Amino acid sequence: MLKIAEVGSLRKAAALLGVSAPALTKSLRLLEDELQAPLLNRTPKGVVLTEFGRIVTTRARTAFIEIDHIADEIRSIRGESGGRIRVAVSPITAVSIIPSAVRRFRKTYPEVVITVMDGLYPKVLPLIREREIDFSVGPLPEPMLGPEFAVEQLFLSEVSICCRIGHPLATAKSLVDLEDAAWATSGPEEGPGNLFKPKFQQLGIMPPKTILHFESILSLLAAALKEDLVFVMPKKIVEHPFHANHICQIPLREQFPGVPIYLIKNSQSPLKPVAEAFAKQVKRTPLG
Repeated sequence: MLKIAEVGSLRKAAALLGVSAPALTKSLRLLEDELQAPLLNRTPKGVVLTEFGRIVTTRARTAFIEIDHIADEIRSIRGESGGRIRVAVSPITAVSIIPSAVRRFRKTYPEVVITVMDGLYPKVLPLIREREIDFSVGPLPEPMLGPEFAVEQLFLSEVSICCRIGHPLATAKSLVDLEDAAWATSGPEEGPGNLFKPKFQQLGIMPPKTILHFESILSLLAAALKEDLVFVMPKKIVEHPFHANHICQIPLREQFPGVPIYLIKNSQSPLKPVAEAFAKQVKRTPLG
């Protein structure tokens, strides 16, 4: 069911699983008979899950995750190495925390496979809830989440208003000078990319409209190299050698508050041992 849901085709799922399409169809029918519910609808473009099918795949995915966690815990008790960790992190975390944390973690757990994916609020929450990832590290617009989440603040990320080197407004001294600039943002609408708007309101100025919004910081930075854009950016990213020769901080007299960065995990289920060990390394890593 999980493979069929993933690829949307019985024939493709059978090929990936190394079984014949008729055999997979027979297994599916046996499952439908046992549950007394249709799980798939066949269409000219493939198959789609019914409401019952969505319930089955959601529960099955959770079951497989739990089986992986059980295997990891048994390996840990036996003193064996190995296992997998999946985490979602914000760009500032990827740049300043993860490299050092991984390096120290590998000294004790050299065979553990770590998957680090890009992830920001609110998209990471269902992944944490369903335990598809072990934890996430990034900003939150509001640290009070539901009871199923455990939230711990790790550090404050300093931000500044930035532009490409050579931008006509690169030497501006006040937000007032940027009132008519071409503003761009990245990440969630309520995230730190929009920190400039309250500052304009404090100055009694209507916040400028965002002309471009990017899903990721990297996309914004790529566009900023060619266009005269102004945007909010974590200082650690601007100061990184990869960007320092292309992006600059505009020397504004207005100060911006640091953005809290949190570690978020599922409060209803403890982290598996290797994930807990990696989380400890993340928490003890100084902001580099």
